[in-house]
Order: sequence, then structure tokens, then C-alpha cells
Amino acid sequence: LEKFIEKVRPDLVGSGIKEKYPVQKMGIPFRQMHSWDYSGPYHGYDGFAIFARDMDLAINNPVWDLFDAPWTKEAPLAAAAE
Repeated sequence: LEKFIEKVRPDLVGSGIKEKYPVQKMGIPFRQMHSWDYSGPYHGYDGFAIFARDMDLAINNPVWDLFDAPWTKEAPLAAAAE
């Protein structure tokens, strides 16, 4: 999943609890799709509005400006070779 995220560089990842913390450590907003991460429910017509709100809060959270994604950092071996 980490290699896929590095290649695709999504704005948001939605998955289960096991992927939550590694994805967030990569500097990518994340929403839990199984337990709704203290929000939800996401099913049905009313649930879509809740999901849209939660996506907006995750993507536009100012904390993401404090992170650098791993693929934006210069690799130490590449820097030493130059």
C-alpha cells in the first residue's frame, strides 16, 4: 500500500484501521471506512453528507502543512553520490 500511495499520491485514503497510522505518517489524510473513526454512519443518503463533511475535514486540516511526504525528501544516498 505504501508503494501504491507513493506512486499515485492521493489526496485522501479510505481503508480499515490497520492502514490508518502508516498512511497518516506518510502525510496523507485518512478516513476509516469500517468503524467510521468516531463519525458516521456513511451509508445511505444521509450518510453521504456525513462522509462528505468528514472528507472535507480530513483533506483541509491545516496539520497536513506540517508534513513532508516521503517522496518529496531527497534520498540520502542520492545526495551523497552527487
